[in-house]
Amino acid sequence: LRTVPPGDIPPNSIADLDHMRRSSFLTLLTTKGADQLNASWSGWSQVELPLRLAGLGLTSPKTIVEVAWVSSVGQACHTFAPRLAAQGMHIPGLADLATCPFWSLFRSALVSLHERLVASAAKPHTLALASLSHFQDILSMASTPLKPFAYQHEWTVALHEGIFSNLLARAPHEQALRLLSCAGEGAGGWLRAIPVSKAFTLSSVAFQDRLHFLLGLDLPSLE
Repeated sequence: LRTVPPGDIPPNSIADLDHMRRSSFLTLLTTKGADQLNASWSGWSQVELPLRLAGLGLTSPKTIVEVAWVSSVGQACHTFAPRLAAQGMHIPGLADLATCPFWSLFRSALVSLHERLVASAAKPHTLALASLSHFQDILSMASTPLKPFAYQHEWTVALHEGIFSNLLARAPHEQALRLLSCAGEGAGGWLRAIPVSKAFTLSSVAFQDRLHFLLGLDLPSLE
């Protein structure tokens, strides 16, 4: 995702990647749990959130496809511009980007990412918002050296926080309480624990129960 423009990625490729990832995850649930997840009000949104937001960290490539590539281009420009300057070479500016073959793809990815950040980030991350000023520089074709705008983490945080806020807004009261509880400090600790001893391990039944509870599915041990 960091090396290929989003517009050049065949849609089926991302869909196939999502399908393989989801199919693998469903093997951790019971058949009934898998059916409930696919038919639930939240769908796969919670699964694809980070642990700190009551998710399982299985980020969908659809969420970060623009973020990854735009950040990669920004980081490359930030890294190589000083080296070019040190050797007395021309530093590519924003006006130079207009003559590059990938400009239309780059601009399209920027616009799409900008719109998604503004639309989905109900509680946007401060750094993500600050980075949007770079969009305006780029889209206005200012004749100035490229500024560093590799904010992949901050942009991803903003998108995830927007998804979580939207989930809470749509959730029935009981499910909203569950989401808030599972997003509480330390709530995802059992998923981060390294099984270095018996005290840090869970049986298959206990793990499956906790996974089902996290996602609001019927507990296998109570069936």
